[in-house]
Amino acid sequence: MHKAALIGIVVKLILGSLNYFAGKAMNSTCDYPLWGVAAPDSDSKCPPGQTPFHKPFFVTFCTFLSLSFCMVIFVFFRKKKCDPAPYKDKMNYLRMAIPATAESIAYCMSITAQAIMALSLSMIMKGGKVIFSAIFTVVLFKKPLPWFKWFGVLACIVGLAIAGLSEIMKATQSKESVTMILVGLGLSVGAEALFAFQVIFDERMMKVRKCDQTFCIGMEGIFGTLIVLIVLLLSWLAIGGHQDESYENLADTFYRIGRSGLIIGLLCYYFIGMFLHAIADATITKYLSGVHSSLVSVGRTVVVWIMELIFYYTLPAPYGLLYGQGWSSPWSYVKIIGFAIVVSSIFVYDGSLRIPGFDYSTVDASKKKQEEDKMASIELVKPNEPTVDVQDEQKGHTQ
Repeated sequence: MHKAALIGIVVKLILGSLNYFAGKAMNSTCDYPLWGVAAPDSDSKCPPGQTPFHKPFFVTFCTFLSLSFCMVIFVFFRKKKCDPAPYKDKMNYLRMAIPATAESIAYCMSITAQAIMALSLSMIMKGGKVIFSAIFTVVLFKKPLPWFKWFGVLACIVGLAIAGLSEIMKATQSKESVTMILVGLGLSVGAEALFAFQVIFDERMMKVRKCDQTFCIGMEGIFGTLIVLIVLLLSWLAIGGHQDESYENLADTFYRIGRSGLIIGLLCYYFIGMFLHAIADATITKYLSGVHSSLVSVGRTVVVWIMELIFYYTLPAPYGLLYGQGWSSPWSYVKIIGFAIVVSSIFVYDGSLRIPGFDYSTVDASKKKQEEDKMASIELVKPNEPTVDVQDEQKGHTQ
């Protein structure tokens, strides 16, 4: 495995988990709103009169603003080392508006979903990216997939359905809002479809059009920042809602940030964490594939789930309830089964876990080519063996 890809996997696994917790913690932090005491809400976990921060558009705006700084890295450090041809084509700059639009919508949907359902379930739903990655690989790359990959896609659908059903049954048992769980599941699946499109589009830009990963991230960040800024202003000034007659009141956002050191700290971390995570994600996609990126995303579920349990059982009230998720028998066991099927399906899709009866010749040929390329690169960097000067050798014989 390429060294850069391995570093990317480690960084994404760690920072990706922490980033999701930072986003959820921000959205779950309670305080009195700018307009005074809030009306009672039976679904809220906040103390009476308070409401959660819950600013999906603002958090998404911060995400893309942090990604846009990758353009600084590209211009000052990477561009001079890259082939200049892709950057002379002005259309490559405009093309990046397509994945930026998909990603900005996906982030808004994903952050909203995380705020209304268990974060561990939201992370399991990231396995859906494999399903849509397979579809977009066929559509965008025009590459037919072998049958074992479609078997992995089918298994992934089954695993996601089991995990989602466990959360629905748990909500029914505890008399929570099943409707909100269904909304969260729908938002998560829709977000993963858009994320998958964005990842495959980026893979095409990096592998086919030879664009650097920092260029792709930076342009997506710039376009995404502009798109979400427009949405953020509309949600404040033109779209009605429960935040003082606005869907997302920006004045209330800055009011709460000024009152909460926790939110300020989480925001500072979020800027840095999302920036590094995006570079790691793009590096995995460039040197491996979009599906490998999806595999790492699902692998973070274990980290997130453990952290949820730790927070729930160790933090004092009401923080344990706000930031954690308790163990629910028997539905947590059902969720584990769904998660295990999702992880197994990704290994089946990748060809690492083989099912008898399927043809894996394409996987074996790909691995053989990778080994040959690796050996060829080793041969190129071998030190030259010492040579004997012919004239000196002849002189030696004469003597």
